[in-house]
Amino acid sequence: MKLRTTLLACIIMLILGPSVFADHDKGTGIGGVLGSNFGIDGAGANLGISLKLPTIPIFWAAYLGIHNDNIAFGITGDKYIIDQDLVTEKDFNLDWYFGIGGYLNMGTINGDFLSAAGVRFPVGLSWHINKEYEMFLALDPSIGLSISPDLKFPDLYFAAELGVRYWMKK
Repeated sequence: MKLRTTLLACIIMLILGPSVFADHDKGTGIGGVLGSNFGIDGAGANLGISLKLPTIPIFWAAYLGIHNDNIAFGITGDKYIIDQDLVTEKDFNLDWYFGIGGYLNMGTINGDFLSAAGVRFPVGLSWHINKEYEMFLALDPSIGLSISPDLKFPDLYFAAELGVRYWMKK
């Protein structure tokens, strides 16, 4: 049962979007992300890597998280539904975005295996410092299902992320 639920969550994340992004479809982006999350079970901190491939319309991230007494590994995949310019000047480009995505977390808590999966709704600002570098700030409310150590719904979290991406030229 646990394996089927985890596989279903991964499949849902991969299906979340076959369309194209506005400003973020012109190359491969990779960078670092610092984050925090606040939820029913307390607060935690995350350190991660962000990845965007030009052929897949999903922003991926992999995190190492520290939350109370647990250490976890998480994967997120977000598709931007809205990705529009807020300010476009000669030397300044600020965008805002809203999307839908999924997450899958696994780790340990007090010696027990922890796993959770769910849906997240990222909303954020993206400052294109120049053609190669982008800084972003996002708020990511999410709702999901804690699969183990106990089955629990809803698994509510509110995350914040601050990151920098380097966009490789085509």
